[in-house]
This record gives sequence, structure tokens and C-alpha cells, in this order.
Amino acid sequence: MGSLSEKELYIFDLDGVIYRSNKPIPEAIQFIHALHSKNKQVTYLTNNSSKTKSEFALKLISMGIQAKEDEIYTSAYISAEYLKAHYRDGTAFVIGESGFESILKEAGFTVLNESNPEIIEMEQISDDIGADFVIVGWDRFVTYNKFRSAMMLIQKGAHFYASNDDSSFPGPDSIWPGAGALVAFLQTALHQQPKKIFGKPSPMGINQILQNYGVLPANAVMVGDRLTTDILAGNRAGVTTIGVETGIHFRKDLLKFGEDHHPTHFVSSLKELMNEI
Repeated sequence: MGSLSEKELYIFDLDGVIYRSNKPIPEAIQFIHALHSKNKQVTYLTNNSSKTKSEFALKLISMGIQAKEDEIYTSAYISAEYLKAHYRDGTAFVIGESGFESILKEAGFTVLNESNPEIIEMEQISDDIGADFVIVGWDRFVTYNKFRSAMMLIQKGAHFYASNDDSSFPGPDSIWPGAGALVAFLQTALHQQPKKIFGKPSPMGINQILQNYGVLPANAVMVGDRLTTDILAGNRAGVTTIGVETGIHFRKDLLKFGEDHHPTHFVSSLKELMNEI
């Protein structure tokens, strides 16, 4: 697949690769500076649906990375792009944070959480209130009542979607519950799988980036910390993959998964590849 120095486009996961919560990972930032100095194209693809693209760009800028809003791709953005083609001007109920709601509103959806906030307290939802779809993302403020509303709306006919199903999230010094834990709550209660899960390991986001940049898979790299999402998505998209031990998975975890989850390169930190680019 060629050496790393020949690659045109590098796609980075964020949480566990560039930073952990609000704590930067210096080796990753140095690696990105080196890529910019060599005029490589750099983009970011995250399953984290909690922020808008501009909020993620500002976070990267605050850590010393020159990042633009149009270089950021999130599972929320990818979800909204798909859903607006299928439920144009529809109504959504969101288990997710304000950034996710903002992205859906920008895509033209009515967000039921905002237009009918009293729904959260209803033990029965009246016949005149409904949603076209319920979508679940990472939500650090989720409540039982919000799950209850989502479940009742799905039983009334709303379609069930998930921005991603990451079971965990790399916090500053430990691992936290991820969006997948919230998706599993509804799956268990409903005995129903989401109609579609948009984030990695689906290659949808990587394919969209390749198309937007006009780059062939053979000329692109996906950098991630999670074998089950970042690396599997990159392998499915046919790009070179780099696994880093700064987030969720380590070399020892390769024994748990098949070859489709194995990266092209596996390093403890991106510093090890500085001379390869």
C-alpha cells in the first residue's frame, strides 16, 4: 500500500488519539504539525456526537493545531446528512447533547426535545405528539425519563437510529461509558436493533471524506486508538490504518479480534512514526 511518506491524506480520530477529554496528547500534535509542514491533507473523523464541527475545531485550535471546521467530520454530522435525505423537514427525538441537537436543527429537522420539552415528564405521550425518528448519541446528562420518552416514541412508530455504538469513552485517566452503552439500554428494553448505526466501524464517514477530497483509498491513512471502530472502519474502506496505544486498545488486544481489526501499523505513540512521513 506504499510508504507513509507517499500518502496524501491522513484521517485522525479525536478522543484517545489527539487528546483524552481536555488533556492533549503531545506526540499526536507534533505528528500533525509534521504532516502540515509536508503539505499533507489532514482531517478528523470522530464518533463523538456531543459537539458541533466548529466546537471541535476550536478545541483543536486551543491545543495548537491549525484546524478548520470543514476538516471535521462527526457521527452526528454524518447521521444528519443521511437522515435529511430520508426524512426531509421531519421531527427528531434526540438522546444526545446540545451539539447533536444543533446539527440536526441545521439540517432542517424539528427537535422534539426543544419544541415539546414537556415530553420528558410524560408517562403517556398523547396521540398528537410523535417523531419520525429517535437517534441516540453520547449524552452525559441522560435520564431515565429521556430513555422512557424515546422508547414510547419508537413504540408509536418512530424509527430507531444510533450515531455510533462505542461501548466506552477514553476519559482523562480512566474509561467512561460511551454512546453504545446508551444504545444498549434501548436495545434491551425494546428487543430491537437500531435501523442504522452511522459512526465507525461503518466506513461511511471515511468514504465521504475520500470522495470530498478526491483521494483514492490507497493514498489515505486512518489513525485511531480503537480496533473495533477506527481500525475496522479504515480496513473496510481500504485505507492504510495506524493503531495507537493512547486510548482504548493495546497490542495485546490483537489476540481478541480477527485480522480485519488489525491495523497496518501499531505504535505506542505517533512519535515512533515521525521519521516515516
